[in-house]
Amino acid sequence: MSPEQSRKLGYYYETFSKELLRFAHSKVRDWEEAKDLVQRTFVIACTKADVLDNVGNPRAWLTEILFGEIKNYWRAAETHYSHIEEIDPNKEYEAPIQDTLLSYLDYIRPAEVSEEDFQIVKYLTVYGFTCEETAKVFGISKAACSKRFQRAKKNLKKYF
Repeated sequence: MSPEQSRKLGYYYETFSKELLRFAHSKVRDWEEAKDLVQRTFVIACTKADVLDNVGNPRAWLTEILFGEIKNYWRAAETHYSHIEEIDPNKEYEAPIQDTLLSYLDYIRPAEVSEEDFQIVKYLTVYGFTCEETAKVFGISKAACSKRFQRAKKNLKKYF
């Protein structure tokens, strides 16, 4: 990693780590685990230092890495505790709505909703970001974020 890439990552850590920590905590509800997830996010960012120069929105890039780490955390937790409860093949199980949404969400985007607007909808509804946090991630004003969310929601309602 070059000195300039190291400085960039240091700046990104100073700028985004608290916000990433709050997001991670909102998903795992444990401050120590959330700190570990954020730390792993920056370790991964270090290993991908060659990509740093081409990152248009570092907050969104780091959030995506963190979200992947959060998903890995929950997968590991499910695997770790899977022996505790036996699965009854005669019982119908309902997946949590968030897991169901995440697994299908990327496949249902209508053409009338741009990819970025669809990502805004995901950040606000699935990832639990506030409008202000989402606006920061996408580098837009809070008002623009709200308008784009409302427009996308209106277009999505036509299909669902």
